[in-house]
Amino acid sequence: MKRILLFASLFLSYSATAAELLDEQQFATSVLEELQQRYPDHTLTTGEGLVITVEKADENSVEVSLVDAFAQYSNEEAALAEVIDQVETQFAEPKLDVTSLVPLIRTNDFVTAQDGEFTAHHQPLNDDFQILFELNVEGHEGFVTQEEFEPVKDEALAAAKANMMTVFKDSGVSVKRFNSMGQGTVYELVADEKIAASILLIPEYLQELGLTIRGDMVVFIPSTDRILITGTRNVGALNMLDQVTDQKYRAAGDKALSLHAYVYRGGYWGRFTSF
Repeated sequence: MKRILLFASLFLSYSATAAELLDEQQFATSVLEELQQRYPDHTLTTGEGLVITVEKADENSVEVSLVDAFAQYSNEEAALAEVIDQVETQFAEPKLDVTSLVPLIRTNDFVTAQDGEFTAHHQPLNDDFQILFELNVEGHEGFVTQEEFEPVKDEALAAAKANMMTVFKDSGVSVKRFNSMGQGTVYELVADEKIAASILLIPEYLQELGLTIRGDMVVFIPSTDRILITGTRNVGALNMLDQVTDQKYRAAGDKALSLHAYVYRGGYWGRFTSF
């Protein structure tokens, strides 16, 4: 019986010790270590008292007080994980609303030609084009940065494609027959100069239009507001569009995009040169 009582006493003593709350220093260290894991591109350091300094990747610094968080924790009003989440909101940028993301197609040369440190997120569409993003909300200017994009990276592209599908369906984008001078069926799509080329991200929209083309779909994108469409088996149209694209590209000025043709095969837009 004495052994049982001794064991019970030891167990209760151990449980009480295990349940002891962290002191201020331990608390600050635990918060810092967890947030550093969540933000590996930030530098977090502890300061005097219950203060953490957060130096962001863009070199801006924020001082974060842990006083209220520690009070909640020590009074057992909130668990450690909960108060860490609350501390995070003091310096973390709010996540982007992915339903407002607008994908834009730009060339590799456009990206490399940017002056200074180009912080915009960009990802390849194919060997020639990059996908960048803007946010269609009041007050947000310029491209979405890498830091803004990172928290929503797993859902961003799918959401942006869905946004584009809605935009193209609702905006009444003009798709009409192009005068091919008897060289076969050609279509011309004209849209807002920012988003016309973004239709490459939603080829299913082009397929839904029921365009009459022979072979696989081929597009020419001489400028950011114009796309010319035909098929791989329309040889006469391809040769004609090659010349037309050269003319429109050179006349497009800042809107000029590409002199090349691209074919959609296997879910990918690759250069098409077999004509």
